Amino acid sequence: MTAFILGRPPGIAYIHFNTRLPKSPGTTGILFPAIISYFRLALVLGEFLSIALSTQPVPHDVIMTKDKMLDAWFDSLPQELRFDSDAVVRGLSSTASNLRRLAIHNTHLKSLFLHARCSLHAGAAAIIQSDDAGRAASLRIAASAAQSLIRLVSHIPQELFNHTNAPMPMYLSALPFRTFS
Repeated sequence: MTAFILGRPPGIAYIHFNTRLPKSPGTTGILFPAIISYFRLALVLGEFLSIALSTQPVPHDVIMTKDKMLDAWFDSLPQELRFDSDAVVRGLSSTASNLRRLAIHNTHLKSLFLHARCSLHAGAAAIIQSDDAGRAASLRIAASAAQSLIRLVSHIPQELFNHTNAPMPMYLSALPFRTFS
């Protein structure tokens, strides 16, 4: 997943692990839903990694199918990992570790979703040759995802990046830099 986001070849493709994920995360712990969501995202990214990195023209319907898989993953996130922008700010600023941890996972998962979506469609918009309507749609989706990613990063209180009592996890502290990659 990180390899895709950073533009490096993936070290572990989805076909290299055979993990049966639970159908329902349940309530066995606060990190469990987030961890399962990361594994599910790895499966989705593995499905469209070769398309996103392709240098050959890809039919737009294939790209939209993969985009629907990404949307389905995002829509399947557990309710406790769904925050609006105000809740993200409150959660990241909270002294309650459970709420803060959920806000961190929400922000990271959402940024991965937006970055993957932007990467999929930006690459597709650049190489689609025969379908101008498809290229225009991919450009709109990529631009919307990029705008949402920038908005998400801008909602993170800047003082949290300098907070020494509760340091920001590395994968969130790098978000402002990754936003413009």
